[in-house]
Amino acid sequence: MTSSRAADAFEELASFLEANGKGHWVRRGTPADDAPSPLWAHLIPASLRAFVARCGYPSLLAPRVRIAFVPLRLQPALGLAEPGFTWNLYKALLQSAVRRANGAFFAGADFSEVGGWCLRHDGTGERVWRVEDGLVFPQEDEGSFEEWFVMQLESVRRAASKKTVTDAPTQKRKARPASDPAADLRMYEEFVPAYAVAVTPDARWTNGTTQSEGAFREDKPEGFFRFFYETGAPLASGHFVNGVRQGPWQYHLPPSHTEDASEKRLWGRGEVKDGLEEGPWVGSDEWSPVELTRVFRAGVLDVPEVLGSVARKE
Repeated sequence: MTSSRAADAFEELASFLEANGKGHWVRRGTPADDAPSPLWAHLIPASLRAFVARCGYPSLLAPRVRIAFVPLRLQPALGLAEPGFTWNLYKALLQSAVRRANGAFFAGADFSEVGGWCLRHDGTGERVWRVEDGLVFPQEDEGSFEEWFVMQLESVRRAASKKTVTDAPTQKRKARPASDPAADLRMYEEFVPAYAVAVTPDARWTNGTTQSEGAFREDKPEGFFRFFYETGAPLASGHFVNGVRQGPWQYHLPPSHTEDASEKRLWGRGEVKDGLEEGPWVGSDEWSPVELTRVFRAGVLDVPEVLGSVARKE
């Protein structure tokens, strides 16, 4: 049997609920041996893989704790917007393999609005961050996967242990199972996008447009590269060292429907370290050409920036 603290805690809680007439608060999953998408694999800790191997993708359906786990193969379909990035820019960076994903949506409370929790690396290891409307909010550190999940299980146990006190006996009602958020996952089944795992020679968009220009050494990108949107407009440019992005890079905003393929307005220019943005990036946004500065740490926008204190210059 696979060793898993999270699985042990879940199975113990499920048995407790079933023994106390609240078995409808939990739906067990079927053990699974799924492999995550290669672009998301670096975000999935061994603890989550071990949990899935033991428990599959269960759901918690307590009154105030509603959680359904996302099958690892579906994570690309629930792509998350990266704080600070224009969505169409970020999506193009993923599709062309310029950038790795940094948000694996692994558990949801409301899949129709892409609300729940994701796993991210913030430079200190894998952490759980809250997701609302498809956007990651690092408002508070919720810990590692096992720390987060055990905390959720403890909340359910406390709720199940509470006794309702009434002045008069009431007629017992048959418990009605709560709707399972996982039922909404079916809407994503047909829309799992195909993301490139790495930059490759002669890669093209579906319309035949070249994705990139640059040289390769031993099948890895090396030196200066230029990347393009599907329209042919510039997407990104910078250097690779032994297949990994390093040094100065710049990203361009996607051309709008009213702009031609020569649109070149910068989203930002700054440093990349080991494939992720680091330090200040100076550019603009899709709403205004006014210069602004975003500050990144290991590819993650600093919290003050997320909360709206983006430095602007006239």
